[in-house]
Amino acid sequence: MPVLFWDPSALARRYIGEVGTEAANALFDGVAAPENVTTALSYAEIVSILVRKRNAGALSSATFARARSALRTEVIESEDVGILEIDSASVLNGIPLMERHNINAVDAALLSVFLRLADGAGAGPCAIVTSDQRLVRAARSEGVSALDPEAFDVPGAHAALASLERE
Repeated sequence: MPVLFWDPSALARRYIGEVGTEAANALFDGVAAPENVTTALSYAEIVSILVRKRNAGALSSATFARARSALRTEVIESEDVGILEIDSASVLNGIPLMERHNINAVDAALLSVFLRLADGAGAGPCAIVTSDQRLVRAARSEGVSALDPEAFDVPGAHAALASLERE
């Protein structure tokens, strides 16, 4: 079964209805817990996204509260999502990734953590799930699969998972 590493741009779609939500849900539901992984920093970034949308009037207070609660329940309180650590080595290992791919420090640290996961002993098929096109290009350039939930519908998400399983 593939491991999916979620960056905030993709995982946030599970809590905010927007382009790619259905595909993100299909990808998430298509792997067993805890084969969906992210970081505490990604969790915090999604909270930030929710706050910005609420403050801009794009989310009502009630919708914000439901989304915030669902995020916390799914990512922090349950075992559905594995949480990987971003340590100092991940940040420092991200610097060459920033230079090679013109990505920001947070994306470079996330990619560094993902590359470590993908290179881990006994790692099966892995993919980073992101809607950030710079991160998609960087990941693919580093030789790993990247799935953008904005790029496909639900059948396409299922096909992408099946393709990963064949790797």
